[in-house]
Amino acid sequence: MPQHTPDLPPELRPLAEMPLIKRLLARFFGYSLTRLHAQHRASWLHGQADGFRSGHSAGVDYGYKEGKLEGLEEGRQVLLIRDSRSTEHRPPNVDELLFDDWRLPLSAELKKRMKADVARLLPAHAQPSAAQWKMIFSDTPSTSVIAGAGAGKSTTLVLRILLLTHYLGFELGSMTVVTFTRESRKDFINKLIELFALWGRAISFKEARDLVRTFHSRILPMVRSLPGFERLQAFENLSLQAAQGDDEVDSNPFDLRINDAQRQQLNACFHRLHSSDERFRELIKPLSRHALQLKELERDHPDVQKRMGVTELAAKRDEELCDTLEDLWIRAGAWPIKGIEPNRQSFDINGAKFHCHGYIPSLDAWVVLG
Repeated sequence: MPQHTPDLPPELRPLAEMPLIKRLLARFFGYSLTRLHAQHRASWLHGQADGFRSGHSAGVDYGYKEGKLEGLEEGRQVLLIRDSRSTEHRPPNVDELLFDDWRLPLSAELKKRMKADVARLLPAHAQPSAAQWKMIFSDTPSTSVIAGAGAGKSTTLVLRILLLTHYLGFELGSMTVVTFTRESRKDFINKLIELFALWGRAISFKEARDLVRTFHSRILPMVRSLPGFERLQAFENLSLQAAQGDDEVDSNPFDLRINDAQRQQLNACFHRLHSSDERFRELIKPLSRHALQLKELERDHPDVQKRMGVTELAAKRDEELCDTLEDLWIRAGAWPIKGIEPNRQSFDINGAKFHCHGYIPSLDAWVVLG
């Protein structure tokens, strides 16, 4: 709102600007007015105008600042965030299923169409049985099938893959077939390429190799990703030959034969345990003794008669042979051996005398150098 601002009287001057006589007179008259409690109108108006102007300027500045702050506060948007999460700590849920529970969209029309294609493209002896069709058309992602050798598991599984890719539209790259051995992998790859070609779906050998893997080629990369296991090899794949890919090694876990590399690892493991583990030595002692003992046979058994003849011949040259062998071991600096007492002893076996070179107290076993 417009405000009236009083004008200052132009004739009033500060005392400091006046001559001495006028300054003294002004002080005298001012003192007299004060004693008389009288008011000098011009001075009062001058003070009023000066105070008004000073107060008005300060009030405008103060009001502007206060109004600005108040306006900012009124126009500010306040976002209120409330944490509605529960403060109770619940235990993690347990997934009881290895595979998710979902179903394949297998309609009666689709099954009928695939059966017609199989009857048309495959020979009579390759037609699936009722049990095999049940496995092919299983609508669950996890289906357990138990069958013996030659039951047609590979062919049935290839037809299952055909169902998923050719009839249901699943991508071949999203699947993996795991076999145990390299030979079974090769056989499955050939069947896969052959049957897919009958359905007009040509797949390359590389695509088939990427789909069909051995067990070790799938599990080893997972283990090698762990710290300290970067160079891990499966015991079944150990070999002294040049390193091959995991898929190129015949890794049959049921093969009882071992090669030189595997034998070296087993021997090193045995010696390390035998020298450092007292419990292992206690357990291995009866096993070693049992392995060295011959199976008990009847006296009239043919093997017993044969052994008796060989025993008599061996006993005649045993002492001389023991002396020669012991001398060779001593010259080579390999005898005596720590942990073996070099005591020559003789034993009577079925009336024939044999000799040994030492004794192992920890195993309660006699030693014959060879």
